[in-house]
Amino acid sequence: MAAVIQADKCSFYDCNFLSYQDTLCDFQGRHYFSQCWIEGGVDFIFGQAASLYEGCTLNSILIDEGPSWFTAHAKVNLSAPGGFVFKNCYLTGSGNMYLGRAWNQYSTVLFYQTIMSSLIVPLGWDSWQQDVSQITYAEESCAGPGSNKSKRVPWEKHLSAQDWNRFISSEFIDQDNWIEQQTPQE
Repeated sequence: MAAVIQADKCSFYDCNFLSYQDTLCDFQGRHYFSQCWIEGGVDFIFGQAASLYEGCTLNSILIDEGPSWFTAHAKVNLSAPGGFVFKNCYLTGSGNMYLGRAWNQYSTVLFYQTIMSSLIVPLGWDSWQQDVSQITYAEESCAGPGSNKSKRVPWEKHLSAQDWNRFISSEFIDQDNWIEQQTPQE
């Protein structure tokens, strides 16, 4: 594990998170990641936080093992804040990867305008034996060979433009303008 984040209002700029399994425990709170490199092989971003990842690269180092997961989100109830949102990101590396697996029945993971290499498993998502009715997994305006949604799971959500705007704007994690008040360190 490279990092465990249990605090609220944390931001990361141009950081590298490197491990094999459970690379980034995005456990709780609101977090912002910009231009980060996150590398792993199994569940390498996991937790129940509400986080926005912008311009980040998720790089799989999976070699011969069967398909694994980029994310394992664990939202505990429908009204709890939480979700991993990837905006203008890149999914690269080796192996075969699901976009995410449901660690709890309210798991929420979205990919927006993300470049997906061919390592994405055609189904895209894994329910991990959870009731899929409350899982929110969605993709919008993604590109690359891994973005072909023709064989995605039938329970992937199709969000309205209004719902997408709620998730991809900084308002998702920054209702009180805390990001603007932080100064990135050089």
